[in-house]
Formats: sequence, C-alpha cells, structure tokens
Amino acid sequence: RLGVELDKLTWRLGYKDLHDVPLAAWPDGARRYVCDDVTAALDVWQAQKRDCEGSPVPGEVPNSAEQAQAAFALQLLSWWGIRTDRREVQRYKGNLTVALGLLTRALQHAGLIRRDGTKDLSAVRGLMEALAKDTKATLAMTSGGTKGVPQVATNDEAVGDLAGEAVSVPQSLSEALDAAQRVLREPAGVPTATEASARALCLIPWHTHVTKMLSTYVTVLEEGQDRPIMPRYETLKDNGRTSASHNVQTLPKERGARDCHVARPGTVLCSVDYEGLELHTLAQVAIWKVGNSKLAEALNAGIDVHTYVMFPFLGMTYDE
Repeated sequence: RLGVELDKLTWRLGYKDLHDVPLAAWPDGARRYVCDDVTAALDVWQAQKRDCEGSPVPGEVPNSAEQAQAAFALQLLSWWGIRTDRREVQRYKGNLTVALGLLTRALQHAGLIRRDGTKDLSAVRGLMEALAKDTKATLAMTSGGTKGVPQVATNDEAVGDLAGEAVSVPQSLSEALDAAQRVLREPAGVPTATEASARALCLIPWHTHVTKMLSTYVTVLEEGQDRPIMPRYETLKDNGRTSASHNVQTLPKERGARDCHVARPGTVLCSVDYEGLELHTLAQVAIWKVGNSKLAEALNAGIDVHTYVMFPFLGMTYDE
C-alpha cells in the first residue's frame, strides 16, 4: 500500500541484546525499527482513510475503532493470561489416560491397533470394505463430526443395520468406553462384517480424539498450573472473529477441559453468548440495504431457519 518494505528480520526479535544498553548507544537499525513499526501502521491507516472519502461515513475507516478496541482488550487479556487448577488438570489428564488405555486395549483386541499402539490401517480398510459390501453402504471415517463428536459416517444405510441388533455410534466418551467394554467381551482377532465389528470400528475416531486431547489440550492446561497461559490473539480475521494460540478458543465442550480453568482470587469467570448472532446481523444488514429480509421475518417469527431451508429438499412441510 505504501511502497515501503520494513526490515522485519534484523531487530524484531533481537532487543534482548540491548536490554542494558542506553538508547543513545543503540545501533541505527534498532532505533529505526522501533519508530518505523509505529509510524508505518499509522501511515497505512491514513492511506485507508483517504480511500474511504466516498464511503457512507466520509473519512472514516469502517470498523477501525471497534477493531482497535478489541485488539487492545485482547492484548490486555494476553498479558494477564489464564490460570488453571492443578488438581482439576491432573484429574482430567488421569481420566483421559485411563480412557485411552481402555480404547487401545479394545482396538488391539479387535485387531485394529498393533501392539506398539499404531493403527493397522490395512485391517481397518479391509473391515470397512467388508462392512460396505454387506450393507451396501459407503463408510468413511471422520474425526470431527457435529460439534466435535467423532463419528463413522455412512450413507442411507445405518451402521446398526449390519445385524439384527442396532449399533449406535457413541456420541460421548462415556458411551465409547461402554462400547469398548463390550468389544473386549468379544472373541479376539480381526472381526468380520458383523454387529461386533461395527462397534469396534466406531471406537477408532474416539481413540484419535482422546489422543489429541492429551497431546494438544492437556499440555497447555499443565502450563497454567505454574504460570499464566498467555495466548496470542489475532483480531483481523475476514469473518470478524478472533483466533488465538494455545487452543484457548477451541476447548472441547465435553466435561473436563473447561473445568480446569480458574478465576484469580476476588474475580469470577463468566460466559456471554448470542444464539444465531450472525443470522440476525445478516438479516439486519439486508433490511438496511434493500428494505426487507425474509430471513428477518423468519427469525422474528421464531422459525428455525436451518430446518426451514431444508424442508423443500426433504419433500416435507416445515410443520412436518
């Protein structure tokens, strides 16, 4: 935008070497970077402001004040950090470790995981092909289903139709552990295309899920036991949302991980959420821009708009 290229390599991460050096003795490049890093941001904003002279609010960069406020608040949040409770972290880690052990034993018993803990992908693939042949269903493994629930995806044929007894895909870790206990009661070895094999297959995404929880989330939670977890936030995302390091904004909804966070003495943790916020704001923009919105009418009437969009494809009325 400015035709200027800043030196982001030489001094950006090198100021620790100047900690006890008087400013007057700093190298010219070190002094220039500190100044340019500030003035360049201002110059970019002023260039954007000139481009916005013909906008609805002349001379104003849309959303810049709100973005600056959000960035400042999140910077303070990053510096303050998040603490975790040692007892809760160890309890959560212990529960996941026990769960992973049970799931591993069940899958090893079924012949889908080797003794060294790695998945036998050829055995998994062969079992899926056998199941698909028996049920005329196309099976595909997914580890990030609705709201993070691992699942085995199928087409119209349900996994439970493999045998007379229905097999429900576990929708929680406790259900997966119950299924693992049942698998352990079956004969050992690679199962054939039966109800028992479908149950074993459904455990694989949960095994992956628990492994990820231990390696990705528990590691971060343990950091907060002794010092604050200090995530780095990014505010300027195209969708208006923020992102953060250390996975602090993507905690699993299942009990355990969120319970580990603790408020500082004299403070509380609270949560604020808005149902369907993006749908409502989109509808309001449509009213402002074109004067009406079918989406707004549906929302104000209390209609579930996701269902409303789907019913024509299902050949049903909304009431049905």
